[in-house]
Amino acid sequence: MSTVSHSVDILKIIADLTKRKQISLEDRLVEDLYIDSITYLELLSFLEETFFFELDLDDLEPGKLQKVQDVVALVEQKRKTVSL
Repeated sequence: MSTVSHSVDILKIIADLTKRKQISLEDRLVEDLYIDSITYLELLSFLEETFFFELDLDDLEPGKLQKVQDVVALVEQKRKTVSL
Protein backbone atom coordinates (compact mmCIF):
# COMPACT_ATOMS: atom_id res chain seq x y z
CA MET A 1 0.00 0.00 0.00
CA SER A 2 1.44 3.37 -0.99
CA THR A 3 1.72 6.57 1.01
CA VAL A 4 -1.04 8.19 -1.04
CA SER A 5 -3.29 5.20 -0.39
CA HIS A 6 -2.54 5.37 3.34
CA SER A 7 -3.38 9.07 3.36
CA VAL A 8 -6.71 8.48 1.63
CA ASP A 9 -7.57 5.63 4.00
CA ILE A 10 -6.66 7.69 7.05
CA LEU A 11 -8.67 10.67 5.81
CA LYS A 12 -11.66 8.38 5.30
CA ILE A 13 -11.32 6.85 8.79
CA ILE A 14 -11.14 10.30 10.40
CA ALA A 15 -14.02 11.62 8.27
CA ASP A 16 -16.16 8.64 9.29
CA LEU A 17 -15.31 9.05 12.98
CA THR A 18 -15.99 12.78 12.98
CA LYS A 19 -18.96 12.55 10.57
CA ARG A 20 -17.39 15.13 8.28
CA LYS A 21 -17.47 15.14 4.52
CA GLN A 22 -14.08 16.76 4.04
CA ILE A 23 -10.83 16.42 5.95
CA SER A 24 -7.46 17.94 5.06
CA LEU A 25 -3.97 16.99 6.16
CA GLU A 26 -3.68 20.38 7.87
CA ASP A 27 -6.78 19.91 10.05
CA ARG A 28 -6.03 19.87 13.76
CA LEU A 29 -7.56 16.88 15.51
CA VAL A 30 -8.94 18.71 18.54
CA GLU A 31 -9.38 22.30 17.43
CA ASP A 32 -10.72 21.73 13.90
CA LEU A 33 -12.23 18.25 14.02
CA TYR A 34 -13.34 18.31 17.68
CA ILE A 35 -11.93 14.85 18.38
CA ASP A 36 -12.45 14.06 22.05
CA SER A 37 -10.60 11.44 24.10
CA ILE A 38 -13.03 8.63 23.25
CA THR A 39 -12.89 9.36 19.51
CA TYR A 40 -9.09 9.64 19.75
CA LEU A 41 -8.91 6.13 21.21
CA GLU A 42 -11.29 4.85 18.52
CA LEU A 43 -9.07 6.40 15.87
CA LEU A 44 -5.95 4.77 17.27
CA SER A 45 -7.72 1.41 17.47
CA PHE A 46 -8.93 1.67 13.85
CA LEU A 47 -5.41 2.55 12.71
CA GLU A 48 -3.90 -0.46 14.49
CA GLU A 49 -6.51 -2.80 13.03
CA THR A 50 -6.46 -1.34 9.52
CA PHE A 51 -2.70 -1.04 9.06
CA PHE A 52 -1.62 -4.04 11.20
CA PHE A 53 0.69 -2.44 13.75
CA GLU A 54 0.74 -1.79 17.49
CA LEU A 55 1.26 1.60 19.05
CA ASP A 56 3.83 2.11 21.79
CA LEU A 57 3.33 4.32 24.83
CA ASP A 58 5.75 6.81 23.24
CA ASP A 59 3.33 7.18 20.33
CA LEU A 60 0.60 8.31 22.71
CA GLU A 61 2.45 11.28 24.23
CA PRO A 62 0.17 14.28 24.60
CA GLY A 63 0.60 16.69 21.74
CA LYS A 64 2.42 14.23 19.47
CA LEU A 65 -0.56 13.80 17.14
CA GLN A 66 -1.99 17.26 16.64
CA LYS A 67 -2.83 17.31 12.94
CA VAL A 68 -4.10 14.78 10.44
CA GLN A 69 -0.68 14.87 8.77
CA ASP A 70 0.87 13.75 12.09
CA VAL A 71 -1.41 10.70 12.04
CA VAL A 72 -0.37 9.90 8.45
CA ALA A 73 3.31 10.24 9.38
CA LEU A 74 2.86 7.92 12.37
CA VAL A 75 1.17 5.26 10.23
CA GLU A 76 3.94 5.51 7.63
CA GLN A 77 6.60 5.15 10.34
CA LYS A 78 4.85 2.15 11.89
CA ARG A 79 4.27 0.46 8.53
CA LYS A 80 7.98 0.75 7.72
CA THR A 81 8.81 -0.86 11.05
CA VAL A 82 6.35 -3.70 10.44
CA SER A 83 7.73 -4.28 6.92
CA LEU A 84 11.30 -4.78 8.18
